[in-house]
Amino acid sequence: MALIIRTAGADDQYAITAIVRAARIYPRNLDWQRFLLAQWGQDIIGVGQIKPHTDGSRELASIAVVPEWQGNGVGSALIRALLAREAGPLHLMCAPQKAVL
Repeated sequence: MALIIRTAGADDQYAITAIVRAARIYPRNLDWQRFLLAQWGQDIIGVGQIKPHTDGSRELASIAVVPEWQGNGVGSALIRALLAREAGPLHLMCAPQKAVL
C-alpha cells in the first residue's frame, strides 16, 4: 500500500470535519471542494486546504494528520501537493500547542 494524496469529494465532508476538530483547529470555512486528503488504504489520515480570504489573500490552512500517522511525512506530503497546485504568495498562521501536564 502507498500513501495517496487526492482531492476531496462531497462524501468526505464528515471525515474532514472530524479530523480538523480532533486537531483542535477552529472548524470555520471547511469547504470540502478546497481540500486535499491523505489516504492510506480506505482510511483518510490527513487533510489540508488553501483558504481564500475576502481581501484576496490565500492561506495554507486546516492542515491536520490523525495522531497515529503524525511524524511519518503525511503533513509534508499534503503541503507539497497543495503548494504544487497554487501560484503566488500564500500565508500560514501557526499557533503553539498548549502543553498538557
